[in-house]
Amino acid sequence: NVRRWVGRAALAASAFLAGTVTHAAPAISITAPPAGPVYDIRPTIVVTYSTSDPAVPLNLDSLTVSVNNLNWTPKFSKTETSASYAVSAADALVAGSLTIEASISDQAGTLASASGGWEVFPTLVGVTPNPAATGDQLTLTVLGLDPGPANNVAVFQLLSGPVEVPFTAPNVADTDNGG
Repeated sequence: NVRRWVGRAALAASAFLAGTVTHAAPAISITAPPAGPVYDIRPTIVVTYSTSDPAVPLNLDSLTVSVNNLNWTPKFSKTETSASYAVSAADALVAGSLTIEASISDQAGTLASASGGWEVFPTLVGVTPNPAATGDQLTLTVLGLDPGPANNVAVFQLLSGPVEVPFTAPNVADTDNGG
């Protein structure tokens, strides 16, 4: 019976169209700083993102980037495929743990996220007097020290082995970040 067959075909087609349409999820990654220790207290942070489904573009306004649980999204310059921020002197990192989290969604609301962790090391900028003689008191100029003086230690490698010397009077006002 042709009428019954056409009715069943229309019912089957209607059930097929009502199903869920899937699309490729967006992708996001933190591409800078590179994996490993960070020896620059003012690195450039780069987040790259993409979608493999041209029918569902990314929603660039949905991009969020947090650094050590602080929202740094407004600091980033965005393009169609990436966002970057060259860390300013005001935002210079301090020695210790660095966590970066980023997310973006596409126009359909599908979310992609990435996170990474790094260890930041301070930057030694100068030692005075230079050269030093036995018995001289050294002054180290270091950027990126922890704001808590007790958390900062200089390690000197001597012939007899390493010697740890705490910073007794860090002057945070003399440097970009943590003197």
